Amino acid sequence: MRGKLEKEKENKSGPLYQDPVYQGYALGAVVVLIAVYLLAPYLLFYSPELTIGEIVSRDIKAPTNLELVDSNATQRAQRLAEGAVPVVYDLDLEAVQALDEKAARAFQSARDLPVRAEPSRQKRTGSAADQEFQQKLGIRLSSATLSFFQGVGHGEEFENRARQFLRSAMSHGIISDRTFAAGEKERGIVIRTVGERQEQFVKNAQSIPNLKEAQAAARESASQAFPEDPTQASGIGELVSKLLIPNVTLNKSETESRQHAARASVKPLYYKVKKGERLFRAGERVAHEDRPILQELSKYQQKGFVARILVGLAILVTAVLAILYLDIRRYRAPLTRDLPKLLLLGILLVGTIAVSKFSYFLMTAFADQFPSIDPASSIYAIPVTVGAMLITLLFDTHLGLIFSFVMSLLMGIGMPEAPAYALYAFVGSVVAVFSVITCHRRTQLIRAGLAVSVVNVILVSAINLFEASPLNMKTVFDLLFGAGGGLLSGLIVSGFLPALESLFTISTDIRLLELLDLNHPLLRRLSVQAPGTYYHSMMVSNLAEAATEAVGENPLLARVCCYYHDIGKMLKPDYYIENQMGSANRHDKLSPQLSSLVLAAHVKEGMDLAREYKLPQAIIDIIPQHHGTRLMSYFYNRAQKGRAPDQPPVNEADFRYPGPTPQTKIAAIIMMADAVEAASRVLDNPTPARIAALVEKLATTIYLDGQLSESDLTLKDLKTIQRSFVKVLTGQFHQRIEYPGMGLPDYGASEYDDSDREPAAPHSPAARTLQNVGRKGSSQAGAV
Repeated sequence: MRGKLEKEKENKSGPLYQDPVYQGYALGAVVVLIAVYLLAPYLLFYSPELTIGEIVSRDIKAPTNLELVDSNATQRAQRLAEGAVPVVYDLDLEAVQALDEKAARAFQSARDLPVRAEPSRQKRTGSAADQEFQQKLGIRLSSATLSFFQGVGHGEEFENRARQFLRSAMSHGIISDRTFAAGEKERGIVIRTVGERQEQFVKNAQSIPNLKEAQAAARESASQAFPEDPTQASGIGELVSKLLIPNVTLNKSETESRQHAARASVKPLYYKVKKGERLFRAGERVAHEDRPILQELSKYQQKGFVARILVGLAILVTAVLAILYLDIRRYRAPLTRDLPKLLLLGILLVGTIAVSKFSYFLMTAFADQFPSIDPASSIYAIPVTVGAMLITLLFDTHLGLIFSFVMSLLMGIGMPEAPAYALYAFVGSVVAVFSVITCHRRTQLIRAGLAVSVVNVILVSAINLFEASPLNMKTVFDLLFGAGGGLLSGLIVSGFLPALESLFTISTDIRLLELLDLNHPLLRRLSVQAPGTYYHSMMVSNLAEAATEAVGENPLLARVCCYYHDIGKMLKPDYYIENQMGSANRHDKLSPQLSSLVLAAHVKEGMDLAREYKLPQAIIDIIPQHHGTRLMSYFYNRAQKGRAPDQPPVNEADFRYPGPTPQTKIAAIIMMADAVEAASRVLDNPTPARIAALVEKLATTIYLDGQLSESDLTLKDLKTIQRSFVKVLTGQFHQRIEYPGMGLPDYGASEYDDSDREPAAPHSPAARTLQNVGRKGSSQAGAV
């Protein structure tokens, strides 16, 4: 906890721009800007200012997906909408009321005329009543009808019957002119009631009678009402038929108003133009119908329009990349402060987009040369899985999967014309990730590309089936381009991987396997100049590899790190007991302080050699971490024993390695394997029980010394590592039958005088025996 606070204080004390976290933020901002630039290539689009009638000098393609107004289709839709509006007619019920009141007044006037008793007067009076009656009604009746009316005396009973027939005939409506309505047979008409907010739709306009039909219907109705009295039926029929007037009239203004509203309600119809589709061919003349295209293209020349697109795209890209950052912060927190690795991650992200866009450009240009190839098919040839494969090889599987997800979202943003492309990119990238998890040879990258090709073909087939695309040549080219995209990914990765490994000193499994070659220059030098150290490194690698695999870490990385962890010793091999081969111990003539300096120097010298030979950073980090800050107990004890009483106390810090302590589980395992291998070489009677006790005591000592506090090892891991060590050492020290005649003197006297420290070294060359040659491990002089 105190170390963490000290680091935070140290970070805060310096300038803000030197903080790796803020440097990472700045790098992220740059990545966002570059990604926005690459995902919005239409911002670079330039179209000459074309005018109607001008001849186009070069081919002009759609910079992105366009939606253009289809004027002809829109006009057709407007005409259809206008024609579907039914004609409006007005029903005047007030005319019925007025006509009824007119009939009532006529009957009343006829009855009110004075009647005299003299016959001659009666005749004149009857004639006057008829005239008054007809004048009030405004019609002329036949003499028979008038005689009937005189006979009934224009009575109220007859009046009521006549007015009832009149109202019945008028209330249903009588159309004035059905010539216009004849064209409304298909769509019907609307009848509005004048003075009321009511209207009804009449599907069959022929059902509304005109004046002649209504008059005939009135006579027929009267005949049916009074079959026993033809005279009354004729009189009422004639009276009603002559009084009828049309009360359903065409409302032209309302009809036109509704037609205009229907026309205005039709939204413009658009047709889609895909990105890259040719709008104008060189040599063509711009026609009047092309005006919508010119208007749409002009948008991409407006700064305000481009700015809005940029801002929206930047927000989307930032949101997507935030997913990647949050995942790294949660599962790989140290990476957020590793600027070189973040730089590599940013390069792979924008590089994948750039390679994808460049490939799409090339494939589209290739497709343009062949009329039979649809340019839309070239989208499946994009090697979008390159980034996921490289991330998996250079980092780990988890980061490769989250990168696949993020990249598929970004490519979906960049390819809006293909809604299913994001899924296509994601599934292909996930398959690419799992195809290179166990990639140990560069030729396997081509196999991974083939696997992606197979999956791409399946996905393209599924997309075509889902979109119900017809089986034609486009389908064939879709499949061919999909297969080619997977192979292209494998080829690109195999070409870029060595350069990235070397530039960022990253240890991929492929690179690690190359470093396992015993003919590597460093290993050959080590085997010649320091054979004991070489043998010791091989033994430590067996222990570390088994333990690393047991706790779920990378055993290949552990073995390679063990091969090179002590390469610094070959510059002064005679100062380490495993290389002395029975010669004098050089430390006998040096003071303990000087011996400790010589011993500690092999760490720095080893790191320098590793950098000179361009070893991966993971191996370089192991060289100091496998010693940590452990105490060189042999020389510390010598210094204490040789200190005079009047001298100051021996400073323990002067006899410790510079560190740092192990930062990873693998580094901690190698530290323990190094100590266990050294101590086991001088163990008397190495039975399984004695081996287990030795391993447990060394692991406990290292743990209590605080060497494992930063390695993320758990107590469960520690127990698993101990069991693994015991298993390997027990197999290594298994008993054999002593062959006859091979009796040798007992050279196995134990020199392990302090089991919680490294083995001490004898001071006399005479004590050096055959058994000790090349068998003691590395830690201290004389014992290292």
